[in-house]
Amino acid sequence: AHGLVAVLEHMQKHPTLGPIYRDSLAQPGRPGTLEHRFRDVELQGKVYGKSGYISGVYALSGYVVNGDRTIAFACLVNNYVTPKGRFTPPKLLFEQIVIAADKYLADQIAERN
Repeated sequence: AHGLVAVLEHMQKHPTLGPIYRDSLAQPGRPGTLEHRFRDVELQGKVYGKSGYISGVYALSGYVVNGDRTIAFACLVNNYVTPKGRFTPPKLLFEQIVIAADKYLADQIAERN
């Protein structure tokens, strides 16, 4: 996870490629890997990321953006087995982490004002 965040942070700092890279990532409510995620909260335009799954490994990484502040994040879970067809606890946990990051940024902005 640390390596993924390091790449995300590096790309974010690049003046030309940073915005292009971020905008290439999926967003909640738009076609892509996050289209059906974060349904209970309004994070469109605030979350950019990529999710993935392969043989018990779940991943979600990307950015949470609020105002002029950005958090790069990476969540990974290995060897998780869930009954077929259920919404998996790792996905729920990852969403709660991203929601908490958005709230943290909103609180930081509110403290500045």
